[in-house]
Amino acid sequence: MDQKLNEGLSIDFLGKPANTASFIADIAIRMNLDIVPIKFSRDINNHNIITFYKKINMPKNNLSKNKKISFILKQVNDVMGQWIKDQPENWLWIHRRWQKDLYV
Repeated sequence: MDQKLNEGLSIDFLGKPANTASFIADIAIRMNLDIVPIKFSRDINNHNIITFYKKINMPKNNLSKNKKISFILKQVNDVMGQWIKDQPENWLWIHRRWQKDLYV
């Protein structure tokens, strides 16, 4: 889920630090759940496509909770970042995703 946050963990996203909501990682850790990235898109004939990706790797248990969350969120941001790089024309932000000092 892509959201602009004034608070959150600063996790790399498309090469820049971005405040990132931690709830998906927090829930996955607490409930021992897998995170499976899913992308919705359209093909050339305007048909809907749902693509399921390889599940996010879970961190080792010897890490602190904060390090586990950061480990998961980095992977989530990398997957979403790759989707944007692959098809930037399909992405729309209605907010500033990165911290203000990164904008010219």
